[in-house]
Amino acid sequence: MAGQTKSDSSGRSASATPRAIKGGKVAIFFGIDPRPIGALPAQSAATSLPCPVRRRQPVLRGVGHVPMHSGVAMSLPIQMLEAADAGRIEDHLLRLAPADRSLRFAAGLVVDETIRRYVRGIRFGTDAVLGVFDASAELVAFAHGCVYKVGERARVEVAFSVDVEWRGRGLGTALMAQARSFAESIGADSVVGMCLARNGPMRRIFAAASMTMTREDDEVHACCLLAGRAPLPMATAC
Repeated sequence: MAGQTKSDSSGRSASATPRAIKGGKVAIFFGIDPRPIGALPAQSAATSLPCPVRRRQPVLRGVGHVPMHSGVAMSLPIQMLEAADAGRIEDHLLRLAPADRSLRFAAGLVVDETIRRYVRGIRFGTDAVLGVFDASAELVAFAHGCVYKVGERARVEVAFSVDVEWRGRGLGTALMAQARSFAESIGADSVVGMCLARNGPMRRIFAAASMTMTREDDEVHACCLLAGRAPLPMATAC
């Protein structure tokens, strides 16, 4: 779980964390595929099992897969979320326990209204808003990549949340990879993140993404300069 919590004039928002499936480790498939989930071909290593979408809800655009090896071959799609999914994002975040809310938003007590206000502020269509659904179409992992400007440069601040039963299975790592792909696709110069120093899972996600981490009091700030981007001036360095 990571730390997007506040909004400021630059448009930055606040941070987030993955229910577990019995058995097996997760192997991650990267890459963006703009086709609808139902049109995606079966993976050679695992039969693709798109998560069903309930009626009256939009068909979501698939951007990647999280294959889950649990005896029966299956995979969970990573989907780009739309404004119509705001209610499912809210439900997911409201399920977080108080301690998990504190880690996700890098704050103290996070009340329900704070979460509702945060969801209302998500800029669908501008930010990277990614989700993983289980077989019953419940959102179990969520990533928000908030796009903001530093001078003339775009930067993406990432945060993740994952239902408790799904943690430790690589969903956060998979979502980080897709957020990075998004950042590259819009020409951002870097991906950044922040979490509380005691947030071990988020620090492991930062480390797996080869992000440089620095500690400031009880916060850890992480940065990854994207390939082909010039080093940032010291005044605006990650």
